Amino acid sequence: MGKRNLILVALGLLLASALVYRTLQQEDAGKAGLAPEAQNAVAPATQQATLAAGQPQQQMFSSPQMPSYAPGSAGAPTVTSMSQQVERAIRLTVMAPSAVKQGETFNVAINGETSAPAHHYVFTVHFDPATLKALGASAGNFMEQASALAKFVETAATSEGRLTIDVEQDGGSGVEGSGSLAVIQFQALSPGSTNIELSQIEVVDGFGNPIAAAAPAPYAIKIDN
Repeated sequence: MGKRNLILVALGLLLASALVYRTLQQEDAGKAGLAPEAQNAVAPATQQATLAAGQPQQQMFSSPQMPSYAPGSAGAPTVTSMSQQVERAIRLTVMAPSAVKQGETFNVAINGETSAPAHHYVFTVHFDPATLKALGASAGNFMEQASALAKFVETAATSEGRLTIDVEQDGGSGVEGSGSLAVIQFQALSPGSTNIELSQIEVVDGFGNPIAAAAPAPYAIKIDN
């Protein structure tokens, strides 16, 4: 065989090998459902996904930035302490018979209930002097709960239907709990209906801090013949 023939045979073999390689590529691409051009694009995309997955965690999930406020500025959050959330108050009630006879004497107790230490309290009792007569007043048992001594002052204006009670603990930082703040003795003068009311209520603890107090509803008493 001549040299020229050998060259032609070699070229034919190379061409046949290229055709076989091309056929095998098409068969593999057909099995994977991708065209050869698409196969060539898979590798770069995979590399990009791998690089993205390998990025540091803080770049993928950055911490939210909290807004900063100058103290006292508009929009700044308000911080409330637990002591501010707990209401300091005393609850007052009136305890007395709902009906009495004309000429009868009876007691009216002004009761209080508080979780704040009450050290000093003042209030005024109002009544109708035409139907009731105030005979006197005394300190209740509220201060006695802590074995505390108390200063009791009664200021009466019976003709005007007014009686002021002033009780202050003698030493100590105040008393908590419930009990009678004062007991007032009345006499029923004439038949009819009358009310007992409270006003000008002031209560403080041992440091002079106020304790909230609201007047109870008027207490009605019926006087029969």
